[in-house]
Amino acid sequence: MLQNKTIKKITGLLLALFLIAGQFFVEGASVQAAGKQKTLNITDLSLSVGQSQKLKVLNGKKVRWSSSKKTVASVSKKGVVKAKKKGKAVITAKAGKWKRKARITVKAKKKKDNSSGDNQNETKQPAETEKPVVTDRPDVTPLPTEKPTEEPSPTKKPEDDNGNTGVAENEKIPKKLQEIPADYYTEADRQGSLVELNYETYESRTYEQKSRKLNKRAIVYLPYGYSENERYNVFYLMHGGWSNETTWLGTPERPGTFKNVIDHAVSDGKMKPFIIVCPTYNNESPSDSGDYTLAYGTLTVNYHNELMNDLIPAVEGTYSTYADNVTPEGIKASRDHRAFGGFSMGSVATWHTFLNCLDAFRYFMPSSGAIDSTGNRLDSFPAALELTKKGYNAFALIYRPGEQTACEDLARAVSFWEKHIK
Repeated sequence: MLQNKTIKKITGLLLALFLIAGQFFVEGASVQAAGKQKTLNITDLSLSVGQSQKLKVLNGKKVRWSSSKKTVASVSKKGVVKAKKKGKAVITAKAGKWKRKARITVKAKKKKDNSSGDNQNETKQPAETEKPVVTDRPDVTPLPTEKPTEEPSPTKKPEDDNGNTGVAENEKIPKKLQEIPADYYTEADRQGSLVELNYETYESRTYEQKSRKLNKRAIVYLPYGYSENERYNVFYLMHGGWSNETTWLGTPERPGTFKNVIDHAVSDGKMKPFIIVCPTYNNESPSDSGDYTLAYGTLTVNYHNELMNDLIPAVEGTYSTYADNVTPEGIKASRDHRAFGGFSMGSVATWHTFLNCLDAFRYFMPSSGAIDSTGNRLDSFPAALELTKKGYNAFALIYRPGEQTACEDLARAVSFWEKHIK
């Protein structure tokens, strides 16, 4: 278990990282209470450049509209779609947790043929409402504002089908660590709550066979004022060795010091209100995290199975998040609002999550722990003893202010290992 002194040493680093993640996350959106069944009047639309069409959500109020490619087809707050240039776009309508998409195909608009004798004496001027178009004729140079092929803007990355650009808007990354104010360690006036979430999963080593069920618990932090009418970002925070799901934040009956820090940061506006989930990679025994070889070589490696198939559906099927549903597709579509981090052995779990679940998580916070190419040798006591004599700690990756970081420590240990240990 982490002691209070250890917690104080690492909370400064973690708070700064939390603040970074908090800057990345976009603000929660209001969710409309369910009423009559909502329907999007058009789901497939073909327009020519310059044309407009209004979309409507029947039985829907406070609808928010967005376009996957505004350069192809934009949409107003009232749902009016305007075709801008040849291509395809997806218009998304959201009303609370309800969401539907309309596929838009924009075709190039040809210039009118005015060679008819009836129009020879007329001045060939475009109508006031006519918009510039891209001609299909090879002998006419396209207008400079139009491009024959879709190219990403140099200042904005292209979006995928879910509207993810790969960069967060208005990112403000702190340039240095911040010292936690002393009063942050005391209880805040506006306190979030801790709740226990119980769910079913399977034994780690035989997970794919699903032959041995396990009942597990996660500690969930809900921010002050949590409401089902708001959507929240979710941060999955894993403990280190010799620990469990209560190490970070405590229990509902006995909250920990770090919960106070989070409460104050949210209350002071340094972090947006969000949900924290503290799970455990402990498998069949609460002491599994104390078995270094088991935790490092098996439990953290396999944890992504439980995470994706059991924990996320349990959490985001219970609490109000950005996931419209907890299917693999729904989890992937909401990855911009999900992060995973951990300390020490929890950091190892973070790296394995990065390797296996990149399509489900946008942000990662590994702290004082890494994956190395010689992990299968970590159960060699003589080798570890030899490393210890040389001043390395082969079994604990600890953040030591003023000295080399854990990653550098590990890199030096592995380098020595490769040269001198057989």
